[in-house]
Amino acid sequence: RLNDRIVVHRRGYMNLSKTVWITISGIIWFVVGIGLLTLGMNFIIFSAQFPQEGSHVILSRLSSIAGGPEQAALALITLGLIMGFMKGRFVLIKTTKRVVSRILSLKEPIRFSQVYSKKYLFLIGGMILLGMSMKWIHLPLEIRGLVDVAVGSALMNGASAYFRAALSVRKELSER
Repeated sequence: RLNDRIVVHRRGYMNLSKTVWITISGIIWFVVGIGLLTLGMNFIIFSAQFPQEGSHVILSRLSSIAGGPEQAALALITLGLIMGFMKGRFVLIKTTKRVVSRILSLKEPIRFSQVYSKKYLFLIGGMILLGMSMKWIHLPLEIRGLVDVAVGSALMNGASAYFRAALSVRKELSER
């Protein structure tokens, strides 16, 4: 027994408390979000600095309006952040609420196999395949970057909902 929230069994698997599972879910989303946000910004900045024939679709049009390729890259990143914020605030919040409700309905201690539904795991797998397919179909880097910035921003926003839920559950449990 590591503490009252984490129990390691003789067989080597861990059972975790509700707050720990909610927090882990948030950490996963946050880490993946940071990775995608960084990757997306790198794609956009690289595309602005080293334009390639036929793949500089959005940035070339934005450059004339924004005053140059760097400003166009900044505008594209800002657009991705706004799109991600909206998706995180209005779409992913529903997913976090469903996962948190599922976790709260389980009896402690909770194992990994109990936390996420098959539907949720297929959704995550589908999102991973979608991200990988963008590479396979050779989308321009600026479009891949925009999508990665938006999804990364949305995941980070969704992660904050997990963290707020974990704090709320922890506070509720301490008041009992």
